[in-house]
Amino acid sequence: MSAMLSQDRQEGDCLRRLSVLLPQSAPPQRLYAEYLINNSRYAEAAPILQQLVALSPSEPQAYSLRGISGFNTDPSPNGL
Repeated sequence: MSAMLSQDRQEGDCLRRLSVLLPQSAPPQRLYAEYLINNSRYAEAAPILQQLVALSPSEPQAYSLRGISGFNTDPSPNGL
């Protein structure tokens, strides 16, 4: 169990570093945002998703992930 948590943390660190190294590239931003969403880190994902939408305004998955993050961060009508 501990090895799985360590591996998951390493994956997150690698994805974070990749997104920092390539800030103008949509795929690393999407991968890191997906990692954060899958680990219920919605508030952390929000700024990355804003950047992803700006980088790839025609990518539906960016909007879907942003909606998931927003809903889980603030489910009120103002948050949506």
